[in-house]
Amino acid sequence: VLEKRRELNRLGVSYANLLMTVVRKPDGEGHAVLTVRTSKGDYVLDNLDGKVRSWDRTGYRFLKRQAIDNTGRWVSIRDGQPVLVGAVQ
Repeated sequence: VLEKRRELNRLGVSYANLLMTVVRKPDGEGHAVLTVRTSKGDYVLDNLDGKVRSWDRTGYRFLKRQAIDNTGRWVSIRDGQPVLVGAVQ
């Protein structure tokens, strides 16, 4: 996730559009993916899947991600609405 994020930022994508995200896989295991925000929706880059997928087509349950307005903060994802769960100063 970190390497993909750095590379995409180096290519000009804003960190505000590259959000580290914590998900739960169908087997119950936690996993980190990179959510890429675009004008056409949010897409997931995942080292377990070679395809770029829309977030709603991954089969994952989304738990938390970096906040859009401050990537030092993390928000919980509940019913599609982000809720602040932590921050880094």
